[in-house]
Amino acid sequence: DINTLYGFEEVAHGVFVHDEINQSLIVEANFADDILTTKLSHFTLSKEGCYIKESETITQYFHTIATLLHATSLTLEMEMPIELYAHTADKAILVFRKNV
Repeated sequence: DINTLYGFEEVAHGVFVHDEINQSLIVEANFADDILTTKLSHFTLSKEGCYIKESETITQYFHTIATLLHATSLTLEMEMPIELYAHTADKAILVFRKNV
């Protein structure tokens, strides 16, 4: 599956914060120049009363279906748009066939 341009620009881009009593999760996603950079920060309250921070960064790249097709010798058999968050497809499932 792939994210569509709409999925990168409108769905993934932004900030999400989830707080609980002893922990917090912050997701900061920025989409620019066809690159989605997502920083995940998790804070956990220790027994000593201090917060411990763990963080990771995920980088994803937007590619058009045409670019993907050009990069493979496989044949695209089916493209299934997926609308998870709106009436516009934010994901697509691509089914490829190996050429024999």
